[in-house]
Amino acid sequence: MGSTLDAIRRAEKEKFLGPEELRLFDTESTRRSVRNEIGKAQGNGHGSLPVRAMEGYNQLRQSIVALLPEGEPRLLLFASAGEGEGSSGVAANFGMVLATSGERLLLVDANLRSPSLHEFFTLGKNPGLAELLTGEKTLRQVIKATHLPNLLLIPAGSLPQNPFPLFANGKVDSLLQQMRAGVDWVILDAPAINIFNDAVAVGARTDGVVLVVQAEKTRWEVAQSARRRLESAQANILGVVLNDRKTHIPEWLYRRL
Repeated sequence: MGSTLDAIRRAEKEKFLGPEELRLFDTESTRRSVRNEIGKAQGNGHGSLPVRAMEGYNQLRQSIVALLPEGEPRLLLFASAGEGEGSSGVAANFGMVLATSGERLLLVDANLRSPSLHEFFTLGKNPGLAELLTGEKTLRQVIKATHLPNLLLIPAGSLPQNPFPLFANGKVDSLLQQMRAGVDWVILDAPAINIFNDAVAVGARTDGVVLVVQAEKTRWEVAQSARRRLESAQANILGVVLNDRKTHIPEWLYRRL
């Protein structure tokens, strides 16, 4: 009997997050949280998204707006529990959808471990956030224009050996406030929550954190661990985005169901 119970507990820990598990991930304090499902977050920053993906991102926007106060520019952090779950692609695509709908957006690559947003928009990586945090450059000097008039980007910049002290610096708060000026949204992409402390340090300074998990890859206990780390820093967890949800029937038939 004991071995059976142990096997059940192990199976529960090994559970992969899917659409049904997103509901279970919510806590009492986040009953109205974001629970979105989108297709695989990919692209090069210049192409258009499929219609269903656009619908998913527009729904994500509506969910976030409902959770945050009106009138203020919204400052959000997108991050995953582990590496390779697609938070950078989700953040970039979400920014593109906001920009194409007429909203002004500043996208910030706060992943000073393995940055990719500059590649997504085919822009240079330097100078960027690292130089801004060290005081080598001003905010104006690190902001880059993209092909979308409403979307600006701060790339990662030159990668420091240990980025965490830069995010623990007291002047991060004032820099984040400066970033809000003149835009409707500030979206930050961060490295994996369970591997590095960067996302936890920055997340507590934002209006909210969106946790990105990959369908049928992210384990339940891994996502829960990321949530606990954010909660310990008193970050405002808005909810979860299920990335790369696969449909196992033809797309044309899925749309008719």
